[in-house]
Amino acid sequence: ESNAQIVEPAQGVAKIGETWYQTLEDAIKAAGENDVIKLIEGEDTTYGTTYAKGKTLQFEGVEGKTIWKYGKDATASSEGASDYSFEGSNVTFKNITLVDNLTVNSYYRGFIRPVGLNFENCTIKNMMGYLGVGDVHFTDCVFDVASVCEYAVKCYSGKDFYFNGCTFKGNNKANIQLYI
Repeated sequence: ESNAQIVEPAQGVAKIGETWYQTLEDAIKAAGENDVIKLIEGEDTTYGTTYAKGKTLQFEGVEGKTIWKYGKDATASSEGASDYSFEGSNVTFKNITLVDNLTVNSYYRGFIRPVGLNFENCTIKNMMGYLGVGDVHFTDCVFDVASVCEYAVKCYSGKDFYFNGCTFKGNNKANIQLYI
C-alpha cells in the first residue's frame, strides 16, 4: 500500500523518510542504498544527468499524478535519445506514469545499461526500450501505446523479463519484442 502524499510544492518535490528536498537531484544525491524517494504530483526526469548512476533506488509517486519523462525529444530516434541516468543502477518505479513524447517510431528510447529495473503499478505511455544487464520486472502495469509505436516494450539485452498482471492497449500491433 502506498504512503505517498500530495503536498504543497513549498514543502519540496521529494521526500526520504521525514526529510523534504526541493529538487529531485538533491533527493537522489542524499539517498542511501534502498531508500524510497516519494514524489509529489507533477513531472520528473533524470534524463541527461549522472547523479543516480550506480545506486539502488525506489521512486514512489502519487498514482495517476506523478509523471516521469524519459527520452531526449519527440523526434530523436537513435540510441543517443535514450536515458543513461541509471547506468549501473537498480531502480524501482512505483505508482508512476512513465511517458515518452515521441512522434516517430523510435528505437533505443528508454533506459540504457541499468543493472535492474522494477515497475510496480505503473502506466507506461508509448514505447519503452531497455538495454541493460539485469532483470526487468513489470508488475500490474498498463502499457498505453500510441499508434506511431511499433511495440510497447523492446528489450535488447538483459537476463530475465517478467510481466505479471500487465495490460496492453493501444496500437493493435505486437506488444513485446525481445532480443535474446
